[in-house]
Amino acid sequence: MRFRSGLAVFCTLAAVAGMPGCHSVDVKNSVVSGPVYIPFTGVGDWELYGVSGAMQSRAFVKWLDIPADYPYQEYCFTGFGGVLMTCTAMSNYCAFDMACPVEHSQNVRVAIDTDMNMAVCPKCGSVYDVFQMQEPPGYPVAGPAREDGYGLTVYRVVFGVDGRYALITR
Repeated sequence: MRFRSGLAVFCTLAAVAGMPGCHSVDVKNSVVSGPVYIPFTGVGDWELYGVSGAMQSRAFVKWLDIPADYPYQEYCFTGFGGVLMTCTAMSNYCAFDMACPVEHSQNVRVAIDTDMNMAVCPKCGSVYDVFQMQEPPGYPVAGPAREDGYGLTVYRVVFGVDGRYALITR
């Protein structure tokens, strides 16, 4: 595929450890992987649906139509429990499967607690660092996930040529 200025540029999310910015945590993970493919087709899509600065986040859950006006296509996929895309305190882009690894359920998804700037499971209360405040992104900082050593599934984010717009894939 060719990248051209003003056209769609791509961001790849893959479950690969050891990459700069967002990297996997050295903890167990119990979430079943699902396919991920979320295209941003240009400047407008990125401005509407992307995360543009530090400490911002966006959830993508196709089967629940989240975000409601995102133009999901037949070939779009949002993982096992949905995809949470964040921009860390150091302006690194990260993505996680939203399914809580303690709960093992597609329907129990972490959500951002804006007071703590952490992702929290509404069922077990586990807390995950998704903005790289103290630990690597996705690391469990409290609750049963911390006790049992379960981190969120972390995906690597790699931007296209101009580094501005994205396609999230696995």
